[in-house]
Amino acid sequence: MKKKIFLSLGCISLLFFSLAGCSEAGGADEEKSIFTVTGIGKVLIQADVASLNIYFKHVAPTTREAKEVVDLKVQEVLDILRQANINDTDIRTVSIKYDVETKYENGTYTWIGQKAEQTIYVRVKNIKDNPEILSSLLDKIVSVDKVSVRNVTFDVQNTEELFVQARELAYRKALDKANEYAGLSGLRVIKTVKLVEARDLDVSYSISRSAGLSSGAAFQDRDGIFVPNIPTGMEEVTAQVTVDFLLE
Repeated sequence: MKKKIFLSLGCISLLFFSLAGCSEAGGADEEKSIFTVTGIGKVLIQADVASLNIYFKHVAPTTREAKEVVDLKVQEVLDILRQANINDTDIRTVSIKYDVETKYENGTYTWIGQKAEQTIYVRVKNIKDNPEILSSLLDKIVSVDKVSVRNVTFDVQNTEELFVQARELAYRKALDKANEYAGLSGLRVIKTVKLVEARDLDVSYSISRSAGLSSGAAFQDRDGIFVPNIPTGMEEVTAQVTVDFLLE
């Protein structure tokens, strides 16, 4: 009987100490908390690369005649590009097409001739350091007959450093926000517990202009005076991070 009493008292004592230990641990956890914030970093930089498509088209009685004219125009433009020190690695043929040229009139198609078409892609670098190179180059290209320039877009050649800056800025904004809220709550930031980057935002967004030009449509203002500079816009790189901070 005494053994049973002692065993019961031992179990009660063990249960008491277990509950007391849980209570102390809970009190320690209540002194610290996890706070989650999001930071967004954006970096803007002027574009330093321009990309464009140069389109050639000619219609003649035969495909051979149309092709010969287009080949001559392509060579003329290639000479202009090489004189402007555009590397061959930055020039490539996008498409070549030979087809029938027709005109739809009064419900019927009328044969006009055979047409040859060709499009080449060109990448012009260092336009930030040499802003007149692009406008000068385009002015020479569009002066060639039967040629048009399409889809002039602007970009940044090396964006890796921009991504590093955007990520750093995003984290600093998250940390500043956490410190601000912690101060308002009478707490302080101890350390970073977890950091998650939004991958879908880790890309650059071009907010520059696009343009399309044809032969005879060189860069001129209303008075016909040549305009040497083209607004290239700015390139935006964005990074977003969600951070868990430990506060006490």
